[in-house]
Amino acid sequence: MKDLKIAFIPLQRLGDGVISLVLANNLQENGYQVTMYHSFMCQLNDWFDFDIKAYPEHNALEAILSDYEVVLMDMCMPFVLSQTQAQQENLSRKYIFYAVGNLNDEFVYDHTERLTKRLGKDSEVLFSALAKSCRTIKFDKSNSMVDNMTQYCQQVLQLKTVSNQAGIKIPDELEFSKYNKRVVLAPTSSLEKKNWGSKNFIALARLLKSKAYEPVFAVAPDERAYWEEVLNDEFDLPEFTSIKIYSEYLYESLAFIGNDSGGGHVASLMGVPVLTIVTSARKLNFKWRPGWGNNTVVGPRFTFKWMGKRYWQAFLSSKKVFHEFKRLIAKM
Repeated sequence: MKDLKIAFIPLQRLGDGVISLVLANNLQENGYQVTMYHSFMCQLNDWFDFDIKAYPEHNALEAILSDYEVVLMDMCMPFVLSQTQAQQENLSRKYIFYAVGNLNDEFVYDHTERLTKRLGKDSEVLFSALAKSCRTIKFDKSNSMVDNMTQYCQQVLQLKTVSNQAGIKIPDELEFSKYNKRVVLAPTSSLEKKNWGSKNFIALARLLKSKAYEPVFAVAPDERAYWEEVLNDEFDLPEFTSIKIYSEYLYESLAFIGNDSGGGHVASLMGVPVLTIVTSARKLNFKWRPGWGNNTVVGPRFTFKWMGKRYWQAFLSSKKVFHEFKRLIAKM
């Protein structure tokens, strides 16, 4: 079975990459040779038993993938969506597409005949389930995507040994919660409408500081200029030049508080307590919540919509978030 080489290409956002480690790890644990292509997670390649490489340029991708017997690819990759409909259908006959949302029915294809021709009838036991794995991973909206990914491994890939773990191996030189008063605040996300807002996060940071915690802010490089001006040296704003450095910093911190964003998934993956701020109390069980360890979700009980925009930030106080933070770390 170890001769079957699989290329796995999830969506390239940070959170998608973290959650997708579950699938890569389960394939690896069942004897397949897995290479995951992800330009964030490749920075943590030496923390995993399977190989993680940077996602290549589009014009080089097909040549690289030709070296693999099986290619498992998210159908919403820009490489796919940038093609014509006919080209997309052709790709769906070469690569096994899956989706974290709704799957285009035209991409549903049984690859058994193709793989049998390439690998031989005797190898069918290795790929019989994989060949028919073109489907959505969204099984149950009430479950986290980590649990949905695990269920995909069980029910669709029919792997013999399955867990919800990603197979991460933290370097021995790092110490969990070494800085046991440091709380990492991540005030941004991929969508402005998901952000609690700078004033709220600063109010929370002041409350944390007044209770002897050490709040620090973590933002992306292209967000630093704004946050340097907003924070005005009141709170630390460390610069992270890679996901690896950020992950090491998170691992040695007490906890993570942020909007629905990739950083929360990274912290959760390593067992760091995570408090996720969402736009509504109705989303406390949303499927994209962090899927490991000690984590919880907080949101306002009241929101209202005006002129096409939903307002929620003012209805979630820093005191409420701090209260949930205290409940979170009490579980440690």
